[in-house]
Amino acid sequence: MRNKDKIMNIIIKVMMFISSYFPLYIMLFILYSKKIKKEIYERSIPWIIFAAFLALLILISISTLILLKSGSGRRKKDIVDLERPDDTVLSYIMTYVIPLIANEDSSTEVYIVNILLFILIGYIYLRLNLIYLNPLWAIFGHIVYRDANKDMVITNLSREALKNKESLYGYYLSNDIFVAHKKDNIDY
Repeated sequence: MRNKDKIMNIIIKVMMFISSYFPLYIMLFILYSKKIKKEIYERSIPWIIFAAFLALLILISISTLILLKSGSGRRKKDIVDLERPDDTVLSYIMTYVIPLIANEDSSTEVYIVNILLFILIGYIYLRLNLIYLNPLWAIFGHIVYRDANKDMVITNLSREALKNKESLYGYYLSNDIFVAHKKDNIDY
């Protein structure tokens, strides 16, 4: 893989990680919207930075969803024994998203620890290639399956439609994560 492709692959994975916390950003926005409005009106620099950063994270999350939905591919993948992994997305939310908003202590130390936790989870997420763990995609109809080769298949095809298919057309987000859209598999 060329250097440019490696960099682009890393950028895509980082964007996917950022979007996996979309529910957290919305919850933070709801929790702090009054405070943000008040502090921006009073020109509080830390709160302006927080609001801008939160808006950027939400924008990146929405853009990954647009990229996922608009992506298209003609690569063929044979599928055998597709199965749903356990409730990985729900576990992800309960393990990593909820604890970040559940702490009522608003000290600087807690914010620093949460940021460090977010960075650590991001590193592990990227290192283990867990980009398929994304609640945002599940919300918008993309389900994750594992095939007999242990590849992850992300698709918006129904389970019934998948039962009748021996292969899918789509594209790889990474070596073992394949995305197959309904629009690319209607005629096949």
